[in-house]
Amino acid sequence: MAKYPAVAFGGAFRLYLCPLSRYRGKGPTVHGMSRERTIWIDPRTKDLAGTLVHELYHIQNPSWTEEVVLRAEEDWGQFAPWQEKAKAVQLLASAKMAGKGEYP
Repeated sequence: MAKYPAVAFGGAFRLYLCPLSRYRGKGPTVHGMSRERTIWIDPRTKDLAGTLVHELYHIQNPSWTEEVVLRAEEDWGQFAPWQEKAKAVQLLASAKMAGKGEYP
């Protein structure tokens, strides 16, 4: 039994890299966003793979609170095998840079 909730790297979703600083406002820094089956990640964030997993948890478990997602992401980072972390890196390598009309 895994010590973290399963995350599915397969499935149909779009992944874009783009700066998200304009979404910060007065709140915390935004590293990633997801809406429906689309994920945007700011490439300047330190933990790209963790941010991807965080947003995948949001998509795959829409009823989870932010606190539950944060805990699951932390557990994934600590307990996921290297092969699963490599899948996250492969997905990030295939991400598109967001162009006009593809920003959140």
